[in-house]
Amino acid sequence: MPENSQIDSSINAETSQSKRRYAPLWVQWLANIVFILLILSLGFGFFQGLAAMKTPPPREEPKPNVLRVQTYRVEPAPLKRYIASFGTAQPDVEVTVSAEVSGKVTEKMDFEVGTELNGPEIVSLPTGQSSRKLGSLLIQIDSQTYLERVRQVENLLNQNEVSLQKLNREEVLNERLLAQQKERLATITAEYERILGLYKQGVENETRVNQSRLELEQYRESLIRLENEAELIPIQKEEISSQRATHESDLKLAELEFDKATVRVPVTGTISEVFVEEGQYVRTGDPLVEITTRNRVEVPIAVSVDDADILQSLIKEKQFLTVELVAKEADFIKDNATKWTGVISRIDPIADEQTRTVQVFVEVENREQQRPLRPGTFVYARIEADLLPASKGFLVPRDALLNGILYVATGNSGANEEIQTATVREIVVAETYQVFAFVTSGLSPGEEVITTNLDIITEGSLLNVRDVRTLDGELERLRIPYLVRETVGSDVP
Repeated sequence: MPENSQIDSSINAETSQSKRRYAPLWVQWLANIVFILLILSLGFGFFQGLAAMKTPPPREEPKPNVLRVQTYRVEPAPLKRYIASFGTAQPDVEVTVSAEVSGKVTEKMDFEVGTELNGPEIVSLPTGQSSRKLGSLLIQIDSQTYLERVRQVENLLNQNEVSLQKLNREEVLNERLLAQQKERLATITAEYERILGLYKQGVENETRVNQSRLELEQYRESLIRLENEAELIPIQKEEISSQRATHESDLKLAELEFDKATVRVPVTGTISEVFVEEGQYVRTGDPLVEITTRNRVEVPIAVSVDDADILQSLIKEKQFLTVELVAKEADFIKDNATKWTGVISRIDPIADEQTRTVQVFVEVENREQQRPLRPGTFVYARIEADLLPASKGFLVPRDALLNGILYVATGNSGANEEIQTATVREIVVAETYQVFAFVTSGLSPGEEVITTNLDIITEGSLLNVRDVRTLDGELERLRIPYLVRETVGSDVP
């Protein structure tokens, strides 16, 4: 027991001594944090002191942002405008020759698609008179039936002629009979009056008087019959004359049908399609061949309603307008390219409600061209139209427009003469012509319109103009000159 008590007392003494030697854990952590912060603050203060001892580098003020741009110098100038369009050439005359009578094709000339055929023409005779030459033979239809019909009507006409001659002879004979009958009637009348006088004197009996009166009445009846026949003869002549006129008309129709069996070329042109062969039976109205003329072609082109009104007014003043045609649009500016010249023949009075355009018809006379314009050719057209006077406005590039405004390079900035300032101008665009816009207000001659860097330019931006574009330069850049500067003195207000 004494030994155990000693051991417990020694253990309690060591435990109390360890409690006095170590602080709580959170106190230790707090002390560590404070120590670390103290070290950091001392280091920051040390480096801040070193930085305060360093001399700062020299500073330059930032230069203002100057945009490099291109401009277009506004210039008043009278310009001749050309209306551009396109279309496909069509034959002015395209004839489908059809059968006018029925029958079997007994003869067909040796022709195919592309064969040139000569139509009817007027030729001068050595005597100085003119004569009509028929067109070339095209197709022969069996004409035997129509020939027999002609002969039949001719026979009827001969019968009418014989009947008329017979009536003429009857008329002469009737006149002779009438004269003879009148003489006999006069004799019988005198005899009757003599017998009647004797009867009144009591010399003749009543039977003799009655017999003489009956004989007189018979002669009178015969005279009336002859006179009636004489009156009917002119009526019969008129009837035969009417029949003869009808038969003459029938003869002309029969001869026409006979002539129509021989089909000739109606117009000078080229075979574009063949519908019949030799031995084929055709009916009235069946197409035989199609002939296309190349001497004159027509090109329908579409223009806007406003341009159509301008062309209509110019036609009233000049009677005709010249149109230049090419197969490729770039050929307008080539000297050796094939070109055709036509005139506006007519303008459609009704506009197309879907395209909002008006058809203008250009007529090309191939006999006046160096190279004929073949029907079916697609061509571009350029029509000399109105004049844009210098007093009405200015042309500016359409790429300079930005939501109805323009930026203009104005003035100088400070002492630097190369630096200018961007100024906003509100404008009115009357019309657009390809890459140009026609501005009627908001600009003055000589001002420079900014054409580049429009996406970053604002009011007051500083500018360095690197290049100035001009009207002549822009016109030269056009692939097709639909705007041409007019000569001095041609400006029309």
